[in-house]
Amino acid sequence: MEVKLDPVGSRENESSSPVKTTLTVRAICCASEVPIVHRCLDDLPGVSSVVVNVPLKTCYVYHLPRKTHPKQLEAKLNQAGLGARIKEKQQFTVKPKKSWKDSMPKWNVTAAFVIWVLSFLKFVRGIPPYFQYLALLALVLIIPPIIRRAFGSLWNCPPMLDINCLMVIAGLGAVLIGDISEGATVVVLFGLSDWLESIATLRVREAIQSIIDLRPETAILAKSRKTIPVESVKVGMDLEASPGDKIPVDGLVSRGVGFIDQSMLTGESVPVRVKTGDRISGGCLLVNGSIEFEAVATADNSAVSKLVALVEQAQAQRSPTEQMINYIAKYYTPTVVLAATGLAVFPLVLGYGAQASKDGIRQALILLVTACPCALLISTPICYVCGLAAAAHSHVLIKGGEHLESLAQVVHMAFDKTGTLTKGSFNVTRFEITTKFFSKDRQRLVMEALIALESKSNHPIANALILYAKTSLESLPEAKESLGSQEADEGGEQKFTVLEGEGIAGTYAGQQVFVGRPGPRRCAGLLDTIPREIRSKAKAWEAEGRTVGHVFIENEVAASYAVSDELRENASSVVQRFTNELNVDLTMLTGDSQGPARAIAGALAGTIDVRANLLPKDKIGLVTSIRERSRSESQCCCSCARGGMLAMVGDGINDAPALAAADVGIAMGAQGTAMAMEVADVVLMDSDLDRLVWVVHLARALMRKIIVNVTIAMVAKLLMIILVAFKLANLWMAIVADVGSMLLVTVNATFLLQWEYNAKDPSLSECIRNKGRNGFSYSSYGTFGEENERNGTGACTKGCCAEDSYGKQGIEASTRSTVQSYSKDQKTNCTKGCCGTEVSASMRDDPVSIQDIENGHNGDEEINFDNLVDHLFE
Repeated sequence: MEVKLDPVGSRENESSSPVKTTLTVRAICCASEVPIVHRCLDDLPGVSSVVVNVPLKTCYVYHLPRKTHPKQLEAKLNQAGLGARIKEKQQFTVKPKKSWKDSMPKWNVTAAFVIWVLSFLKFVRGIPPYFQYLALLALVLIIPPIIRRAFGSLWNCPPMLDINCLMVIAGLGAVLIGDISEGATVVVLFGLSDWLESIATLRVREAIQSIIDLRPETAILAKSRKTIPVESVKVGMDLEASPGDKIPVDGLVSRGVGFIDQSMLTGESVPVRVKTGDRISGGCLLVNGSIEFEAVATADNSAVSKLVALVEQAQAQRSPTEQMINYIAKYYTPTVVLAATGLAVFPLVLGYGAQASKDGIRQALILLVTACPCALLISTPICYVCGLAAAAHSHVLIKGGEHLESLAQVVHMAFDKTGTLTKGSFNVTRFEITTKFFSKDRQRLVMEALIALESKSNHPIANALILYAKTSLESLPEAKESLGSQEADEGGEQKFTVLEGEGIAGTYAGQQVFVGRPGPRRCAGLLDTIPREIRSKAKAWEAEGRTVGHVFIENEVAASYAVSDELRENASSVVQRFTNELNVDLTMLTGDSQGPARAIAGALAGTIDVRANLLPKDKIGLVTSIRERSRSESQCCCSCARGGMLAMVGDGINDAPALAAADVGIAMGAQGTAMAMEVADVVLMDSDLDRLVWVVHLARALMRKIIVNVTIAMVAKLLMIILVAFKLANLWMAIVADVGSMLLVTVNATFLLQWEYNAKDPSLSECIRNKGRNGFSYSSYGTFGEENERNGTGACTKGCCAEDSYGKQGIEASTRSTVQSYSKDQKTNCTKGCCGTEVSASMRDDPVSIQDIENGHNGDEEINFDNLVDHLFE
């Protein structure tokens, strides 16, 4: 088949790097068509990978366009009758509203159904008997595309007997033995099944599409104000955004002030103020103000694009349960087809007579329809797609059904302490300089050395020490000869070494400096230099739950410090819920000493094992040990049961080795960072620990749905086989059982989309999908600006509307109007259209005016933005 290449395609052919082409394959009914897709595409030149998403009827092909054009991929699939078309990137246009015609089946299916219904008039007294032949006309209208797909599967080498082949044999076989009505019934109902399935999975497709729609489509150049496709944005380009615009790519604000809605990434509905120097993420919505920013990533590398890409890829991952179901179906269909062949052939061979032979063929045709494994094959992946979509809408990114299944089997969970159970924001509570370093110049040396070394560390404690040292320096007189210029040693390069679990060592002003808590492994010499009174004081601080460290200069203790971290507000309740609700054992892993670790554990309401003084390699060994012990204690032959899995919860960066060693690695507070998405199996886009309990509940609910779905599919098939054995079945019963079970498992799985996390009351989060609650529904996910523009409404300025467009109730009307009135050109956001463009008194009285923001004030000037923010969110 010759394919004409369009101009766009010829430009693509010049590319030597692989591209991803997305194709919609309408003829995919279940996993039995997946091998056909692979046989069509895998051997084409330049094709490196083919991924098929059965529930969404989508195929992702990674290939070299100069060797195989996307149109050739489409043509190859259509040769097999799979009804493929390239899914073009959406243009920046207003999406037309769908009419009732768009939800109707194809014309031939509709016509065949009407004619098939009319054929039953033959049973009405007085109607001519030739009405029965209308059923034959209905069959002729609907069977050609089914025959084409059947030949496509048989044409491949080796040939494959799929559902299309089974339906053609059953329909035409029934006609040949004189059962025209039953043959037409099989084909017509099979033709309708594709439409009925599309209706049943509509919510699934909308849920996934709403996540994909988060990706911005255009960007506006700062100087020319020209609108360009987001794919054309290069790193370093100067862009701008106005109220209601999506941030196209990750960037760094260079001018202006605004408030951005990050709810699509973090779930936080309160807008965040950004100013010059702040980093912003692509996909976020600029609610107010006008900003210019420099692109720091391309469209493909921005946070929202990576999130969308991972969601798309996760849909096609196959879990162990799904692989087991496919393995069963692989042998189920040939076995039933072989049995049907025996039913048809044996009466003829054994000479039982014409009637017996006809009955045998009829029973064989019924068994052929029963051989279709579609309901069984779709029962598992449709659940995973719905579960992954529900998790993504609640800002939990799971990299495939395998990890969701593993979450359901978790019996032990290990938590990192700093930044996970605690906030990770340290404060210096004690800082004492020793007598030898008590002079002003020596104190300045200590503080400057502390700043010089800790600035090289990424540990949260380093930030607290730097802040304290800088504040202390302000109160010290200037030294006669400042040491600040001596940050480099004589070689011209500053030397420092990070000692994992102990601290950081380096040189400053020609002197050896160590900051941290020396351990017996690498810093045993420093331990011996600590005086007895300092040791006693350090133990007393640790007994109070503080983390203690020292500053050593030339192997002498120059200062001792204690820092404290704050427990997260919901950490205690989450530990209790894991213990009581989910029956999960908990362990806290930390590199901190026993004192602070025990203090944190004592503040938690539930039971949690504490392991302290751990280096990163110690955490890996401990995670591996707990994982093996959990598996041995929870031996289970059923993969759907709790299988002794271990989950590790950390920040996704410092805990990367431990996350990789666990069965399920969970990164918290990622907010779309590339590192966290790379190392973790599950990414929580904020630091809300209750969301972790919610996702485990979701995973267990998903496994229950899978068990129910598999039971429905298996019982339907088993029942039909029994009816065939007792000669109580007919063809229409077989097709109704097949289509009906497939629809039942699909609808049952879509109930998972009702799961939504409710930050206001996490205990009620399991099955909430009501618009107007804190959070959002799947139908409005990421459509803040589009929804307001379509309705001509937004946040209420008079208090006459039930809720504002942030989806957060109970905010004062004056506060809403203040948030929404930063730009004089922006429409106020009223949900009923009753508020006009009124600006509240609180905005008129505020020291920050609309003109100030439009003139580019950035908050570092004389404008009192702190008062404004305090007023907005008090």
